[in-house]
Amino acid sequence: MIFKNVKNNQGFSLLEIIVAISLFSVIMLSAVSIFGISLNAQRNAVSAQNVQESLRYSLEAMSKEIRMAEKNDGSCSGLASGEVYSASGVELFFKNQSGECVRYYLDSSRLMISRAGNSAVITPNDVTVNSLNFSVANDKQPRVTISINAQLKINSKAVKTIRLQTTVSSRNYK
Repeated sequence: MIFKNVKNNQGFSLLEIIVAISLFSVIMLSAVSIFGISLNAQRNAVSAQNVQESLRYSLEAMSKEIRMAEKNDGSCSGLASGEVYSASGVELFFKNQSGECVRYYLDSSRLMISRAGNSAVITPNDVTVNSLNFSVANDKQPRVTISINAQLKINSKAVKTIRLQTTVSSRNYK
């Protein structure tokens, strides 16, 4: 009786095995492609966040010093006497609270600062600044509007571009 049941079990046919393997392959390829798409989206989001953080840090560093600018007493070249800020598009001149003449400018797609003849880079190496614009209003409350457009190259195909703008007013009321 036991041998009779064994003879009746025929197992899987070749066609059933091929169909099962085909379905499994389609499901696995779909899962792998969805994982690849989500991984790529996450990389793009992280790179966009990196560009934004780098630019935000640069703007914050500039803003702190710009807020404390003082009227020029004639000691800073590039800045008229009695003025707080002077800008020529991609360059900003002012006198900081320590009495140093400060210049922010764009050089070879990098945001630079110059104080007392010493220059330093503000933006990181992987961020390329495409455009920078300073707009100045020297009225009752002197202010500077900074517009910056920059990008981060992720790989040979992907580039993340971001544009930020902020306005900073002087807090020195002398």
